[in-house]
Amino acid sequence: MEHYEVLFIVPGAMKDEEAAETIGKVKKLLEDLGAKITKEENWGRKSLAYQIKHETQGIYGLFEFDMEKDKLEELNKRMRLSREILRHLVIKARIKTAEEVMEDEKVEEKIAARKKEAMKQELDEAEQEKKEEAEIKPKKVVEEEAKPVEVKVPTPEDEKVSMEDLDKKLDELLNEDIE
Repeated sequence: MEHYEVLFIVPGAMKDEEAAETIGKVKKLLEDLGAKITKEENWGRKSLAYQIKHETQGIYGLFEFDMEKDKLEELNKRMRLSREILRHLVIKARIKTAEEVMEDEKVEEKIAARKKEAMKQELDEAEQEKKEEAEIKPKKVVEEEAKPVEVKVPTPEDEKVSMEDLDKKLDELLNEDIE
């Protein structure tokens, strides 16, 4: 007996009860062909990367099982002919030893710890930037306030301009543009 894994997609337009029935039919098909199911998963409804038979969503199911190699062709044929299954893929799976499972768990723990540390570092950096910005802004305000502000107050002499002076200035400007 060989160890296999089958992943299949049921149309997303089906109701959850109908999809559960279809998954049950696949399970019964495997059992009818003499497969011993070792793992069963329902991954639920997900968006498809591209349309399959005008469907944009699918319900994913996964079975791991042990079965004779000569019955694999019959399984593929029946799943391919089923109208209730959009796509399927059967692969030969390798059974992990207890040591490999432990090693995988250790790796996943290390990855989770690194992600947590990276998130913490990002948060610390963001808080530090906010503190620095808060410290810089008051200094700028103080520096700007310390500069003397020059305000020119108009005097009555500045306001008086004779019409003759205005005419002369206007003539000068017009003559410069013409030349």
